[in-house]
Amino acid sequence: MLPPANNNHRLAVCLDGLWQFRAQLAGDRAEDWHGGFDGGTLAAVPAAFNEQFTDYATFNHMGVVWYAREFELPPPPCNET
Repeated sequence: MLPPANNNHRLAVCLDGLWQFRAQLAGDRAEDWHGGFDGGTLAAVPAAFNEQFTDYATFNHMGVVWYAREFELPPPPCNET
């Protein structure tokens, strides 16, 4: 497999870093989170979330989790053919 590369047709952007993290619990209205959410905890990406937290509920969570972060994408590359 070839590694991601920047060229006239593709732009590779690194999204590593700290992201807002939240585990989805019973009763949460996750459809409200598609635009981001309040009250998240910072978690490093890429990494296993459960190894970054010491509270029992998060460390042992086996369901859906959400990550949110604002970022800006550079302009798309020229698509010269």
